[in-house]
Amino acid sequence: MEFLTTTRVGGRRANLRMDRFLADRFGYLSRNEWQDEISRGKISVNGMTERRRDRILREGDVIAYAGRDAPEPPVETGYRIVYEDEWIIGVDKPGNLPVHPAGVFYHNTLISLLRPSYPQGLHIINRLDRGTSGVMIIAKQAETAALLRRELPLMKKTYIAIVKGRLKRMRFVVDAALDREEKAGLAPRMVVRREGRWKAVTEFTCLDSAGGLSLMKAIPLTGRRHQIRAHALYAGCPIVGDRLYDGDGAPQRERLSDSSVRQNARICLHSRSIRFTHPMTGRRMMLKSDLPADMRRWYEQGGGDG
Repeated sequence: MEFLTTTRVGGRRANLRMDRFLADRFGYLSRNEWQDEISRGKISVNGMTERRRDRILREGDVIAYAGRDAPEPPVETGYRIVYEDEWIIGVDKPGNLPVHPAGVFYHNTLISLLRPSYPQGLHIINRLDRGTSGVMIIAKQAETAALLRRELPLMKKTYIAIVKGRLKRMRFVVDAALDREEKAGLAPRMVVRREGRWKAVTEFTCLDSAGGLSLMKAIPLTGRRHQIRAHALYAGCPIVGDRLYDGDGAPQRERLSDSSVRQNARICLHSRSIRFTHPMTGRRMMLKSDLPADMRRWYEQGGGDG
């Protein structure tokens, strides 16, 4: 199945070459990969197929991409709708499912799975990483999305994580600023720095310990990207399955030949609940999801296979 992605050229991206525009606007393919898609006639400008990679795009041009037809790694498709009304949807996302197109994934994403049921378009409010499971809020209209995003700093989110190590402290708070770290050949990640650009605070509570693992509750008191993952590493208890933060980092770009892409990319981090005020009704809401079976099994087996 193919989906049509469209975008209008504007702002800082006007007057760019088409291949550069596409790589900048849609980062799930590299510039060279976009050049291949252009050569294959997958891109149109203002309704006409365009095969010139060096075409200069102007303000207001409408670009359409017919979608990848290359093979993609399998993903978990068993999402669950936990709440729905005329304005919002609550989705319980499984682990190993990207939300948006990224890397080698285009069709195998949550948005693509939802699109047939919601052709009018959807607006993600709290995006989860590919390997993170749990509840998400999705708005059905742009106006509702704007109101929800305004409330994001006030939402109370609770996560459950399986981390390495037997923790002696039952509860502790990590108040440590974050900054972006970039290393050649590795994907960018957030790291704790004294002079970091973004203040970040996470409250951790140890719920249980068994073997060499601990079951943790994490409440982010600020909303920074990868905050829980970076703070868990800083506290000496990295999250199980987190290639990006446990060790030297993850490769810059995933390839189909990479077995870690083809296999389950599960991070043992789960969005347990979100509390917020409904932007249209004013009702206090709580969306929640039980700890999934794969994380429960992993913890009970002490991180072993099975």
